[in-house]
Amino acid sequence: MADFKYKIDWIPDSKKLRETVTPDVEPQGIASRPAPAQDKKEDMDFYTKMYEIMSAYFDTDEEAEQVLSSKKPDAAKAKQSTMEEYGRLFMYATEPKEPAPVSEDPDRQFSGSGVSIEDRFPETNLSDTIADESTAPLSEVDPERRADEEFLRTGELPAAETGEGLMTRPKARPELNNIEDVSERYGTTVGGVMKEFETVEGLEPHIGKDWENVTLAYGIVPDKGLKIDGLDVPDSRNKRGVWLKKNGYVDSAGKATAKFAKANVDTSNVSKEGIDRNLFNSDLEWSAAVVNEFNKKVAAEYDMDTLSEEAKKGLLDIAWNGGAGSLAWSGTKAWAAEASKAPEDRITSNVLDLTKHNTESGKPVRGLVARRSRMANTLLPNDEKVAFIEQRGKETKLFTQDGTLLKTIQTKNMPSSPDGWIDVNGNDLGVEELMFSPRPQARK
Repeated sequence: MADFKYKIDWIPDSKKLRETVTPDVEPQGIASRPAPAQDKKEDMDFYTKMYEIMSAYFDTDEEAEQVLSSKKPDAAKAKQSTMEEYGRLFMYATEPKEPAPVSEDPDRQFSGSGVSIEDRFPETNLSDTIADESTAPLSEVDPERRADEEFLRTGELPAAETGEGLMTRPKARPELNNIEDVSERYGTTVGGVMKEFETVEGLEPHIGKDWENVTLAYGIVPDKGLKIDGLDVPDSRNKRGVWLKKNGYVDSAGKATAKFAKANVDTSNVSKEGIDRNLFNSDLEWSAAVVNEFNKKVAAEYDMDTLSEEAKKGLLDIAWNGGAGSLAWSGTKAWAAEASKAPEDRITSNVLDLTKHNTESGKPVRGLVARRSRMANTLLPNDEKVAFIEQRGKETKLFTQDGTLLKTIQTKNMPSSPDGWIDVNGNDLGVEELMFSPRPQARK
């Protein structure tokens, strides 16, 4: 084989060849429009020309074939070959080797130094040794580099990706199976209110005292998406009540009919506060997420650190039933202010001020008075708790268990609910005057 030096400028007409092979082009920046891809034939001509030029420096074609190739290099094979060679070198470099034989006195460096034999080989306290990235194995410095270390050790490419990368869809959260799971995920306030909803509202769709609404499990009245027997239920409250009566699900007295009891209530596509039911595994999970959304609104309006657990649950129930705007009601503010006081310092009339917010679409609803009364009762002593509610036209009265009149609420409009008596839990007691012992009397 001919003897020559591998310096391109020493090749005759090298400058001219370079200009021919790589013509001048305008500089292109990062944002420049990319140049058209080079034609594959021109790409192959480049390697053919270079092969012909370089093969001229060999004595025979056979010698040239052993070193040169007119084909475009296979980048993947070249990379694989390089990495395999790198792996073998790594193994060689890290493989333990026998120590070289000592050919001279190991104590020679201490000769005449005055260092005692005990001090020449002091004990090493490994606990005082601080490992850093320069000495620690790759797997200890950075666990994510273990795959790279394994490749270098074996020369084999890492296993296929698991699919759990940065953009991988996160795994579903564990299912909620009971109220205890709700409390663990969202806190005791949400869990406590959910437990009360489970007791008061139940787990099945129903039409209660508020006959214009269809209430779902845990007391949710959906904003939209409800179907009954395959028919779309109107989203508007006013239209919904008329629709329920027209289709025979509510009678003239505002009570659910036998037809509703047998109806197929489809909740699969309902939504509340922008939270869709079809994104959750169960009514419990969906309801808990919705209740937690209202709890966030309470936290945005009030300083939760200054409120008792009962006060937090009360405010959450108010927001749940009246919407986020109910947190700014004067009665709500008065109730919350009394909640922050010691029990003996609370003023009953201020606590009961919450019950004046008893209208729906401008019309009084005695069921709402009952709900507000239950919230008021959480702050009142037993002898001052609301037990019975009487509604007569535009006037609603609250009584204790023994018949003491606690408060009278006057409204501008006639109620949408029928006149009569209910207890504080909303149970209908009829229209006849209740018999108290003693008879109801105004509280002094």
